[in-house]
Amino acid sequence: MSVPRKTIVHVITTLEPGGAQSLLIDVARRCDPEKYRIVIVYLHGRAMEIDAPRPEIVDLSRNGRISPFVFLPLARLLRREKADLVHTHLVHADIFGQWAAWLGGVWRRVTSRHYGIDHKEGTRIYRMADRAARGAMAVVAVSRSVAEHLVLRQVVRKNRIAVIPNGIDVERFDPSRFPRRERDGPPVLGAVGRLHPQKGFVPLLEIFRGVIDAIGEARLEIVGEGVLRTHLEAGIRLLGLEGRVRLLGAVPFERMPERYASWDLLLMPSRWEGFGLAAAEAMAMRRAVVASPIEGLAELVVPGKTGVLIPPGAQQDWIDGIVDLLRDPDRRAAMGAAGRDRILRHFTIERTVDALERLYDDLLGDDGARSRPRKRDR
Repeated sequence: MSVPRKTIVHVITTLEPGGAQSLLIDVARRCDPEKYRIVIVYLHGRAMEIDAPRPEIVDLSRNGRISPFVFLPLARLLRREKADLVHTHLVHADIFGQWAAWLGGVWRRVTSRHYGIDHKEGTRIYRMADRAARGAMAVVAVSRSVAEHLVLRQVVRKNRIAVIPNGIDVERFDPSRFPRRERDGPPVLGAVGRLHPQKGFVPLLEIFRGVIDAIGEARLEIVGEGVLRTHLEAGIRLLGLEGRVRLLGAVPFERMPERYASWDLLLMPSRWEGFGLAAAEAMAMRRAVVASPIEGLAELVVPGKTGVLIPPGAQQDWIDGIVDLLRDPDRRAAMGAAGRDRILRHFTIERTVDALERLYDDLLGDDGARSRPRKRDR
């Protein structure tokens, strides 16, 4: 007799392009369909372009905006779909999703922490997210540094944290699908992320100006949208980088492998980064990475082997590190090969899904015996 499938509802703040969003789509596609029915609910914005197979997705935004009462229709949805487990992602979904699960009678609750250090962690909304996490049965941390940060800030105890790093679809991010063509012209550098102070793109423009002054010519492409776009456009004009820096806006995550393949280096001067999915994707595409030695990036990038780690404020060191790699294509290629090998060994999407399924099985396997979190575990 076959065991009925369990319904797992993932609640995420937005499905606009981003690392957590693309990871969730990959996870939903790969969870065992005979064991789980996966439903994704988003609360804000509009969903990114998603190729087939497209997971089951529900839009609970209010004309693209988030409603302060969204937990009420979400609770009704959870009851209607007979959700067995709710898994929340990102701050607003952590709060509203955990509230809705409580109202909907879903006691098996998981939250993923995709961030560790955050300059807003002392604000009211983040404190609410911390309280919501304490009501979950398990907290998934995307890196060891995120887990350590949760324990240090006394958000949850260590025994309720599962460290499950993000994983890469190494078949989609396979450089052999995009044969390298010898091109005439300057080297092309890439950067990926929200146009937000976290990502360090404003100082990156000054760093890139120094790279051009050192080698004569290069191009920089930045993928992402956000609040700093106008500021970056002004910086490009001020530094005389018109025609050398392109702000590409949001690129569908299905199209990102081709973008990585067109770059010589990935630059990631982030101020904080729970994991650093763009760095992992670039490594899977055999691209060397120059990044900040912070949180998840320091766990992902092996300095001197798969890339170079330089503190985000050390502008001249960034210039020198980039220039040295651009002048040494053999070293870049060796780092790229080592990077893909590291992803294949430690950071595949299959490893991530396997770890999540084990967690789900553990939480769902006792027929309600563990349905409510024990007070001593909170």
